Amino acid sequence: HILVFFLCFILTHANAQVPEGYRLTDPLSASAQKLSRAKNVHSGIYPFAPFIDTLEIQSTRDSIFNKRQGIQFRFEPLADMNGGISMYPTVGNATFGSAGLGITSTFGDRFFIRGDYQAGWQYFPDYLQQFTHERHVLAGQGEAFGTGTAQFAHVWTATAGLRMGNHFMLEAGRDKHFWGDGYRSLILSHNAAPYNYARLTTRIWKIKYVNLWTMMRDIATGQDRTKYMAHHALSWNVTSRFNLSLFETVVWQEKDSLSQRGFEPSYLNPLIFYRPVEFAQGSGDNVLLGLSAKVELDHDVTLYSQLYLDEFLIDELRRRRGWWANKFAIQVGAKAYDVAGKHINLLTEVNVVRPFTYTHGSVVQSYGHLNQSLAHPLGTNFFEWVSKFEKVHQRMTYRADLVLAYYGKDKDGLNYGADVFTSYRNPSSLFGNTIGQGRKNNLYLLRLGADRTLGTKYPVTIGAELGLRYLHNQLDNPLDGWMMINLRTPLVRPYRDF
Repeated sequence: HILVFFLCFILTHANAQVPEGYRLTDPLSASAQKLSRAKNVHSGIYPFAPFIDTLEIQSTRDSIFNKRQGIQFRFEPLADMNGGISMYPTVGNATFGSAGLGITSTFGDRFFIRGDYQAGWQYFPDYLQQFTHERHVLAGQGEAFGTGTAQFAHVWTATAGLRMGNHFMLEAGRDKHFWGDGYRSLILSHNAAPYNYARLTTRIWKIKYVNLWTMMRDIATGQDRTKYMAHHALSWNVTSRFNLSLFETVVWQEKDSLSQRGFEPSYLNPLIFYRPVEFAQGSGDNVLLGLSAKVELDHDVTLYSQLYLDEFLIDELRRRRGWWANKFAIQVGAKAYDVAGKHINLLTEVNVVRPFTYTHGSVVQSYGHLNQSLAHPLGTNFFEWVSKFEKVHQRMTYRADLVLAYYGKDKDGLNYGADVFTSYRNPSSLFGNTIGQGRKNNLYLLRLGADRTLGTKYPVTIGAELGLRYLHNQLDNPLDGWMMINLRTPLVRPYRDF
């Protein structure tokens, strides 16, 4: 009944316009392709800032943020509804997804408010059920509740923003953020549930500078504890085809056994480097540094990369002894649109993360939120290759996604640096640490799908998907298979391909 209601509702409102430009939903979408062809845009930091990221928003789908006069009001149905059968390891019903409503309102070209609510659910496949059982969350949505195999979550976001002059945008609310140009991000992605934040965006010349302050929750220790993060992002369009970006993050816990620290005012300074402040305070905060680059070979081919540094010693890197605290992550990828003029879009990407990366001596100060990494769904200690293929023909889109991964998990009560939410104290070995150490796992995941766009201005899609996931390790070789039909609107969908 819910599916029928939403189908009728969405078709009735198919001429509404979704603000996809505010929140890029797919690195291979038509909006992403238009964005790659625009000049002096900063595609690697979003949600985009309304009213000052005008080039980014205008380059994507027409949205409410392009209306600059009077009061604008728009609501939109939200759906990521998937239902079908689970073929392996047992045959039975399977469903997962979310459905809800979103509201956006602008007041001239200075102020906006937006919010949405979605009810999330999950009933098989087995690997998602196991993840929820271990982490007590629905992937990318929030804390799980329910009985038996049926699990649910409340997912909501809300944001208010004010433009200050021609170069500054201040926002506050609850949402997700994504920093990168690929399918995954090793710096900040939409892998975890939404969180509270405040953001100051500055646009001057060819530079975009973002200050992001967030409040996260840690439930890994069995207690619900608060932690804070402060992030810097500096994006510089060196030329019309080359972008270089720098990132910095500091994580600290609200309180420990000695004091009630709360939010650290020193990190409110938008121009400081966090490491000197940490040393001056004598604190043990978790500081991470990042670098990314993007090169457009032509208007439809883009190369991109990321480097994220947690801790390292150059001497130890030169010695190549596998020191446990050489913690870093590397991404290299490429994407191409309209290959050979055949409406074929491609993406291929490699992600490599060393053991113990994103971890900290204090579990609360790990780089995560609600038992999920803020970067990659596999967390740490892995090698991954992901490739995506899309063929667009009129209103039909044919998709093929392939994920191959090699990763390690902790075993025998020893710490192999395989869990973001395990303290890095007492590593299994000081030296000789390699990617995939511990209990070795080989992951193979394939998804084949076809979608048809129903609306013209509001691209609602109905489609079908066949999925296979095989995991080979030293204990078990589980196989998951599913066949689904789906109804979807443009929104950021949680990662389920891990």
